[in-house]
Amino acid sequence: RRLEQGTHRQISIQGGVDRGDHPHRRDGIPTQIEERVVVADVAIGDTYLFRYPTDADPAILLRVADREVVAFSQKCTHLGCVVYFEAEEDRWHCPCHEGNFDARTGAVISGPPPRPLGRIDVEIRDDTIWALGYQP
Repeated sequence: RRLEQGTHRQISIQGGVDRGDHPHRRDGIPTQIEERVVVADVAIGDTYLFRYPTDADPAILLRVADREVVAFSQKCTHLGCVVYFEAEEDRWHCPCHEGNFDARTGAVISGPPPRPLGRIDVEIRDDTIWALGYQP
């Protein structure tokens, strides 16, 4: 299931059933993109919206370079408002209280957020994007 909103597309990344055929496991839980997303389908500088590690957790992925992607929780660490990518500023921005985060690391740049964005470990393997785990 995909939802296109401007330059954003929604994908579903979730835990999979352990059938022994998953290339990555972290904490014993294999994860995969439910509807496979080919790296070439995400332009450099574009974002993909998805939910991870559960359906209640909004997340966002950014393709930084040809073979580089980063992903974070979409919830600001201040009060939980939704952050979005500001390409012209190369940062994640929370409009609720003007919090800003580094685009590649999720570190706080300015504003009231007390800690970095939650990081989702992602990797490109065989031209497919995989979610490997979550670091709050």
